[in-house]
Amino acid sequence: MRTHQAATKFAVFACVVTALGTNAYAQKKPETKKAAASAKAAPAKVEKAAPAAATPAPTKVDTGGVAKDKDPVTFEAKDVWNVDIFDREDHKVLVIQDRKYNKAGRLELGLDLGMMNTSPFYKSYAMGGHMTYHMSEYFGIEAFAQTSKSKLTADGKQIENFLETFEFPSKKEFKKPKFFGGVGLIWSPIYGKFAFFRSNIIHFDFYGQAGVSMLGTETNVAEGKDQTHIGSLLGLGMRVFFNDTWIWRFDAKNNIYRADFAAVSNNVNSTPATSLTLSNFHFSTSISMLFNLGGY
Repeated sequence: MRTHQAATKFAVFACVVTALGTNAYAQKKPETKKAAASAKAAPAKVEKAAPAAATPAPTKVDTGGVAKDKDPVTFEAKDVWNVDIFDREDHKVLVIQDRKYNKAGRLELGLDLGMMNTSPFYKSYAMGGHMTYHMSEYFGIEAFAQTSKSKLTADGKQIENFLETFEFPSKKEFKKPKFFGGVGLIWSPIYGKFAFFRSNIIHFDFYGQAGVSMLGTETNVAEGKDQTHIGSLLGLGMRVFFNDTWIWRFDAKNNIYRADFAAVSNNVNSTPATSLTLSNFHFSTSISMLFNLGGY
């Protein structure tokens, strides 16, 4: 009997709890649906972005109190390329561009003035001209010819005065240069520009030369003879371009040749005939003109 009563009470209690739970769920479910619908209908709020920071003004570069040039260099279109990589005036870079003056297909004619040191007892001055045909900007062929005027150096005069004073005839043969010429191939691998006192752009190139030379010499003794020596030719030079037509050149040449010396004798001693390998250095400057024969 007691067991039956306890079971009855537990069943009543379970029914009450179930009824309360069902009622609470029924009240909560409409609120959940309503909240979901409200969230779906309400537009999303977009926050405004913060204003961007103002771009700082370019910083002025301190020149250290150095004043700018009153006469700045005026660069032409083919001289420079203005590269402004930071959008600032003080960062502009000047870059060498293509050639302004061309040699390809042009004939060069010039007048030369220089000096040679063929003999240690003669000071020799050379005058003449050259002709060069430039096959391209890098290669050309040149022929030149110069005549020489010589006079004794201080050492030569001292020896001459001594021999004349003591009436001792010299039997030593010396070679005095009479003319100098040659033909050679010119190679111009270096071209550049530089600013002269920040007022002008100077255009120049460097070149080398190799070929065959011819040197004429005059003897000072009766036993000897005048000779024409064929030898090698090596040289270096520089051209400075004034414009499309005029060029100023500087040349240094060296030729190696073989010379024959006569056998001479006197009452004191004798010198047998001999052949020596000698070297002649030649330095010159010249003014040249370019003539266009079909170049660009």
